[in-house]
Amino acid sequence: MLTTNFRPRRALATVAVLSLGVAACGDDDDNSSASGNAYAEAFAAGYKADPAIPFSDTEADCMAREFVDAVGGPAAFEAAGLSVDDMTGAVNPLRRVNPSDAQARAAGGAFRTCGVSVVDMLFEPGSLADDERACIDEALTDEVIGAAFVADPADGGAVISAAIAHCSDANTDADRGAADGVLEVGMVDYAFAGLPESVPAGTRLTVTNISEAELHEVVAFRLADDEERSVAELAGLPPDELLAALGEPHTVLLAAPGGPTIPAVGDGILAEPGRYALFCFIPTGADIDEYLTAAATSDGPPQVDGGPPHFVHGMHAELTVEP
Repeated sequence: MLTTNFRPRRALATVAVLSLGVAACGDDDDNSSASGNAYAEAFAAGYKADPAIPFSDTEADCMAREFVDAVGGPAAFEAAGLSVDDMTGAVNPLRRVNPSDAQARAAGGAFRTCGVSVVDMLFEPGSLADDERACIDEALTDEVIGAAFVADPADGGAVISAAIAHCSDANTDADRGAADGVLEVGMVDYAFAGLPESVPAGTRLTVTNISEAELHEVVAFRLADDEERSVAELAGLPPDELLAALGEPHTVLLAAPGGPTIPAVGDGILAEPGRYALFCFIPTGADIDEYLTAAATSDGPPQVDGGPPHFVHGMHAELTVEP
């Protein structure tokens, strides 16, 4: 499997980019060109000084600028009371400005914006077959990379590992991501990791919760054949319209952080071909024990205290089940 080799070899360098950020302050005679932004210049200088981060100078400038802009620019650091000197050598300095989910996704998009291949950072040249490389590139969405970005440094590699776990050279294009008829869906704050575009009918879903504190679930709905809206469009509907469009759930699988799959509805098998919408409706910050206790005796979604449901933060996806 791919994940047996990738984490100890290169993932730490990638996670360092996502979470460490600054290795050293740039000097005044530094050749950085990160738009005169002192924070971005410091980030760029750190990237250039760290041999574990394989950026060209142009890429370092671009990534630093995109990262700082993604979380709100210099004003975000100043509002948090952080000077450039405060962040020098700090662990996860970008996280110290408390980025929103949208900002985390924007930071994840910096790689594509700057033309930096995350796949090349994770794997040695020539170590991947073409279909493996395509699968991994597809799996590492901005949402997944953003989730790694906001994770604790020790957990960023696990987020990436879960996202690409299905990209084994044993999988063909027809059954990619569903080895032995099982698709393991990684659940992070707040995204589904490891989802291919399609799986064959009869695939059974299982879930792994990589979050440190949040309960997560996969609620799968088979969309009506005449439903043409994307899942992202459906997610933006008012609650009553959303539930009417989704209908009854086909399967519901929950897992606490590091815990086993808990089947609440169905057995996870997607037997009927068609488009499926995957949602997580767990309230943000909900007490895990309280939620699971309530779920055991509830005929529908438990009514417990918490913030907006996770899908509001972007935890929704689409999966096609092929005949």
